[in-house]
Amino acid sequence: MNDQYVALSGHIVGNERGGFETSWGHIGTYQSMDAAKRNGLNTYGSDDFCIAVVRGGKIIRWTWMGEDIGETPEVMADLEQWLP
Repeated sequence: MNDQYVALSGHIVGNERGGFETSWGHIGTYQSMDAAKRNGLNTYGSDDFCIAVVRGGKIIRWTWMGEDIGETPEVMADLEQWLP
């Protein structure tokens, strides 16, 4: 089973009084980390997005530009709702 690389953009919504949360938007699904980076950069013109490494429909790594962010398995499981 091959890994997929899913580029996701975060959007912080809310306010100081009610609190903040991040919703995620799908940029694209790619067959390599390089393709995910290239297309994310082309889409946003910056590196303001994350790349999930997905295997069998489960996030196995949560990265920024390929560098692990260090999310817990519980957080990564919650982030899976944003996969296409």
